[in-house]
Amino acid sequence: VPIVDENNKVIGSMAITRSIKDQSSLMEIAESFAASTEELTASSTELSSSANGLYDFMKDVSVSQENLAIQMNESRKILDMINTVAKNTRILGFNAGIEAARSGEHGKGFAVVAKEITKLADQTAGSVNDIQSVLHSMRAKVDEITVTIKNTIELAESQVHATSDIAHALEQLSTVADTIDILAKKM
Repeated sequence: VPIVDENNKVIGSMAITRSIKDQSSLMEIAESFAASTEELTASSTELSSSANGLYDFMKDVSVSQENLAIQMNESRKILDMINTVAKNTRILGFNAGIEAARSGEHGKGFAVVAKEITKLADQTAGSVNDIQSVLHSMRAKVDEITVTIKNTIELAESQVHATSDIAHALEQLSTVADTIDILAKKM
């Protein structure tokens, strides 16, 4: 723009300039920001997929744990039935021993059998008690695993939500980066 004196004679000029250096720097920053945002979005998507996979896996583990608990209860019922049979067998062995004693000399062979039946019933009852003890310990461990699985599922679910929130925020940042890039090119 020319500057003139009162006689309309040009005595100078005025110009407005813009620094290409600043525009170039802003464009580089916008491009770097956009690239970083894209990388973070990709990582976030991968993390979200991994969190979803963990959540699904833990749900499957939970179902397996529930099935194990059901099978342990069924085993306990079977052991209770075996224990009842052992008690009844012991009673039969005692009764057979009494009858063998009443039979005198003719019942001596039967007395040996009655004693072995009673011994077998006692061993069976002892084994049932041992198995029930093991099942009780296993049940305590299953209960601990149940709590751990429940906590892990809650954590995985929280991660799913958090990664979803991060992905949404990164999408917004990507939009902002695109806007900055457009503005930088217009300068």
